[in-house]
Amino acid sequence: GLRDCVEKSLGDLSNKNVISALNLAFVDCYLGRTDVTAADYMPMFSRHVTVKLYEALDCRKIVDGVNSYVKSLYEEVSKLFDASFLVEAKLESRLTIWVSTPTLPLEVNISWDPVLNVPFIPSSSLKGAVRAYIESYSGSNQAILSLKKKADILFGSDTGGLGLVHFFDGYPIGCGEDGKLLEPDVITPHYSEVKGSIDEASARPVPIVFPTIARGVKFGVIVGIDYCDESGSMRLSNDDLINLLEALKGAMSAGIGAKTSVGYGRLTATPHKLEPKNTGCGAGREATK
Repeated sequence: GLRDCVEKSLGDLSNKNVISALNLAFVDCYLGRTDVTAADYMPMFSRHVTVKLYEALDCRKIVDGVNSYVKSLYEEVSKLFDASFLVEAKLESRLTIWVSTPTLPLEVNISWDPVLNVPFIPSSSLKGAVRAYIESYSGSNQAILSLKKKADILFGSDTGGLGLVHFFDGYPIGCGEDGKLLEPDVITPHYSEVKGSIDEASARPVPIVFPTIARGVKFGVIVGIDYCDESGSMRLSNDDLINLLEALKGAMSAGIGAKTSVGYGRLTATPHKLEPKNTGCGAGREATK
């Protein structure tokens, strides 16, 4: 059956590129089949593949190389920007992110780096979450409140150009319980949409099994900051750097990715390295010349 085909096609995933292997298996196991309809194939394929990923990928065999990459990347970022920081962010709940990306042939997707061959937190998701957290913040923390009026300077705008804060993709640098990198999860849609309306009478619940990043996995998240705009005018400071770190911690605690309203994507962020510069604009870039 389909499960046997998936198992045979994927083989030992520990030494294969996941994106390439899954896409090849998706095609191989569908061509010529008469025992499954096109509508049923995707959920069934996703179920078998998700379990395979959970069983085959040992985070402990992957994380050292990724951790080395993150450290090397941070060294370069700290040279190129006026200031930078690196945080270690631990997942307190499962993470599902980039569920609609077409990279992997799954019913519910997940962000996956084609080169490092690991799941990751996209920089765009981090930037969007931090900006949304700052702009919607209504508490009493002055560090967060001070950034509200600087949102366009920090993150950019349609009229003001690029922002001065640069987020990098977050990569796993520590493993979950028992060395797990991924955990299977299940959702069961009960209603189908027929001609633009929800038709309860024709409901056909089909459980969808999909991969999530496991609780306990730790990510390395890097942020670089330019203190000055293109004209050379000083617009950010060391205080803004510290306040931005506080906002990142708050945004991660509130949740990153999809399904945050039901508790997914909650992280605890701990500063690992902090590189403020006190020599004015372009300090980092000048140091590399």
